[in-house]
Amino acid sequence: MLYEKRNEVIEVFRKNSNKYLSQEDMQETIISISYLFWNAKFVMNNKFDNELTNNKIDSIFQKADKETQDFVWNICNFCRENLVELNLTNIVLYLDKLTEEELVEVICADYEMYSRFSSSTPSSVSDLAIMILEEVKGKEVLDLCSYTGNFLSNYAKTYKEYHYTGIEINYRNNLLTEQKLCARRVLYKVLSENVLGYKFKKNYDKIFCNFPFMLRLESKDYEKINRVNKLLDIEFSKRITSDWTFISSTINALSDNGKVVAIMPNGGLFKITDESIRKELVEKGYIEAVISIPGNVFYNTGLETNLLVLSKGNKKIKFINASELYKKEDNKNILKIKEIFNEYKNEKDSNITKIVKIKDIENMAYSLLPINYMDKQKVLVKNPKKLKDIAEIFRGYQISSTEINQLSINKNNSKPCKVINITNINNGKINKDELTTIYPDSKKMDRYLLKDKDLLVSAKGTTNKFLVVEIENEEKLIASGNFNILRFDINKINPYYIKMFFESSKGVILLNSIRSGSVLPALNMALFREMEIPVPTIKEQNEAVKRYLAKLDEIEIMKMKLKALEDSIQDITDSEF
Repeated sequence: MLYEKRNEVIEVFRKNSNKYLSQEDMQETIISISYLFWNAKFVMNNKFDNELTNNKIDSIFQKADKETQDFVWNICNFCRENLVELNLTNIVLYLDKLTEEELVEVICADYEMYSRFSSSTPSSVSDLAIMILEEVKGKEVLDLCSYTGNFLSNYAKTYKEYHYTGIEINYRNNLLTEQKLCARRVLYKVLSENVLGYKFKKNYDKIFCNFPFMLRLESKDYEKINRVNKLLDIEFSKRITSDWTFISSTINALSDNGKVVAIMPNGGLFKITDESIRKELVEKGYIEAVISIPGNVFYNTGLETNLLVLSKGNKKIKFINASELYKKEDNKNILKIKEIFNEYKNEKDSNITKIVKIKDIENMAYSLLPINYMDKQKVLVKNPKKLKDIAEIFRGYQISSTEINQLSINKNNSKPCKVINITNINNGKINKDELTTIYPDSKKMDRYLLKDKDLLVSAKGTTNKFLVVEIENEEKLIASGNFNILRFDINKINPYYIKMFFESSKGVILLNSIRSGSVLPALNMALFREMEIPVPTIKEQNEAVKRYLAKLDEIEIMKMKLKALEDSIQDITDSEF
């Protein structure tokens, strides 16, 4: 539906609403009243005409059973109390001027009315996904987390002969999906089920999934997921980003020659905690392509996302950096779908497409971020400065286990010194009570003593770890040789800002690009010094860090509350028995 026409429809319903409606209520009211009017004017009239001429009518649209009655009753409940009789008359008069084709588009339109807790698939993303799925044969289309049915409705507009299945836990959303698919006059089934842990009774050729990102799951959810997970040799837990549980569900439903297109945010594609699931999917040949798309495409988030294309038997993976292939419309980014699809079809490398062998992905800790496989110069940062120009950089003290044993006993009344190693850092924090204590008697270690606000960056291994050191009182800390140490002029550089950059997807890409070695990858110190990083004004740095630290504090508070709840459960059970 054209943008102007859609706004016209919204305005007609808004003017004739009995009271203020939330965005979701307004969307439900528009779709449901339009559906009931279409059903009465174009479907029932045709039914009566067909009965007079003894012609048959497709029973899928007008079933006189309890399920259908409940369906219509629930639709009416959407509208109840939102409209008065006179206002409804005004709306009906407006709808009566529309052709059946126009009315169907009113029912099936995307009104972009979503809360911060809900999302739908923009038409440009939907169109691109359909083009990719049409590369395989088959007429069974499945949408996991179908929400209000925009993707299925968009697909059904062109491909009337297919059978469409949606799975969504919210029954109100499912009613809207049913209305849209019924108006499209296609065969369909909409299931009110939890996608996670759902046991599929058959496999599908064409699967789409736009799941709720970074959903917080409970232990019982993981139990359900692991019960039905028969294809992946991995156990899902809270350690793995919840996004991958939805990907697992798509694989459970995938036919041998089928294809999946799933929307995937950046995080799970490179986080070290998700390396095991990425390794499993890559080595079992499930990943066909990863297409990065720009931020500000979805209605309620500016998050950068990717199209994860899954199929079976892949020996290589195609990475496409399509983050610049968009046009601006009404403050949103709209994908240039033809250009992106041409890159997907391309069987050769280009400026934004790289076809990568499995062994090369293994060397990158199974990162699936497309930008990680582009030319390094494609990773652009704002206000760039070389790391060597803003920091003093040196390696930690290369202390052996033998030397630690020798210095663990205080022979010369030396002051204690604690050693920080990579294993001591978890989620950017350390417990100083767990650090190894030594009693050095040589001044050669003094040059390695850490200062307040030094930034530690892991120099070896596939795990990126960072720590901003906080010195308390006159304590002595040194970092092991497994770290690079960055010391800044804190009047110009906020070390937490640099830590934030290293933790970002671009930072991870740049760090991984200068690691070498397959057994124990290590940062190339020369290239590390030359790395360009963003350096805005100190005011801008401090403002960003303030938001960052506030979120970290919020996470800690939530962890404490969760721990308190767990303890209270234990108290209840202990007191009862």
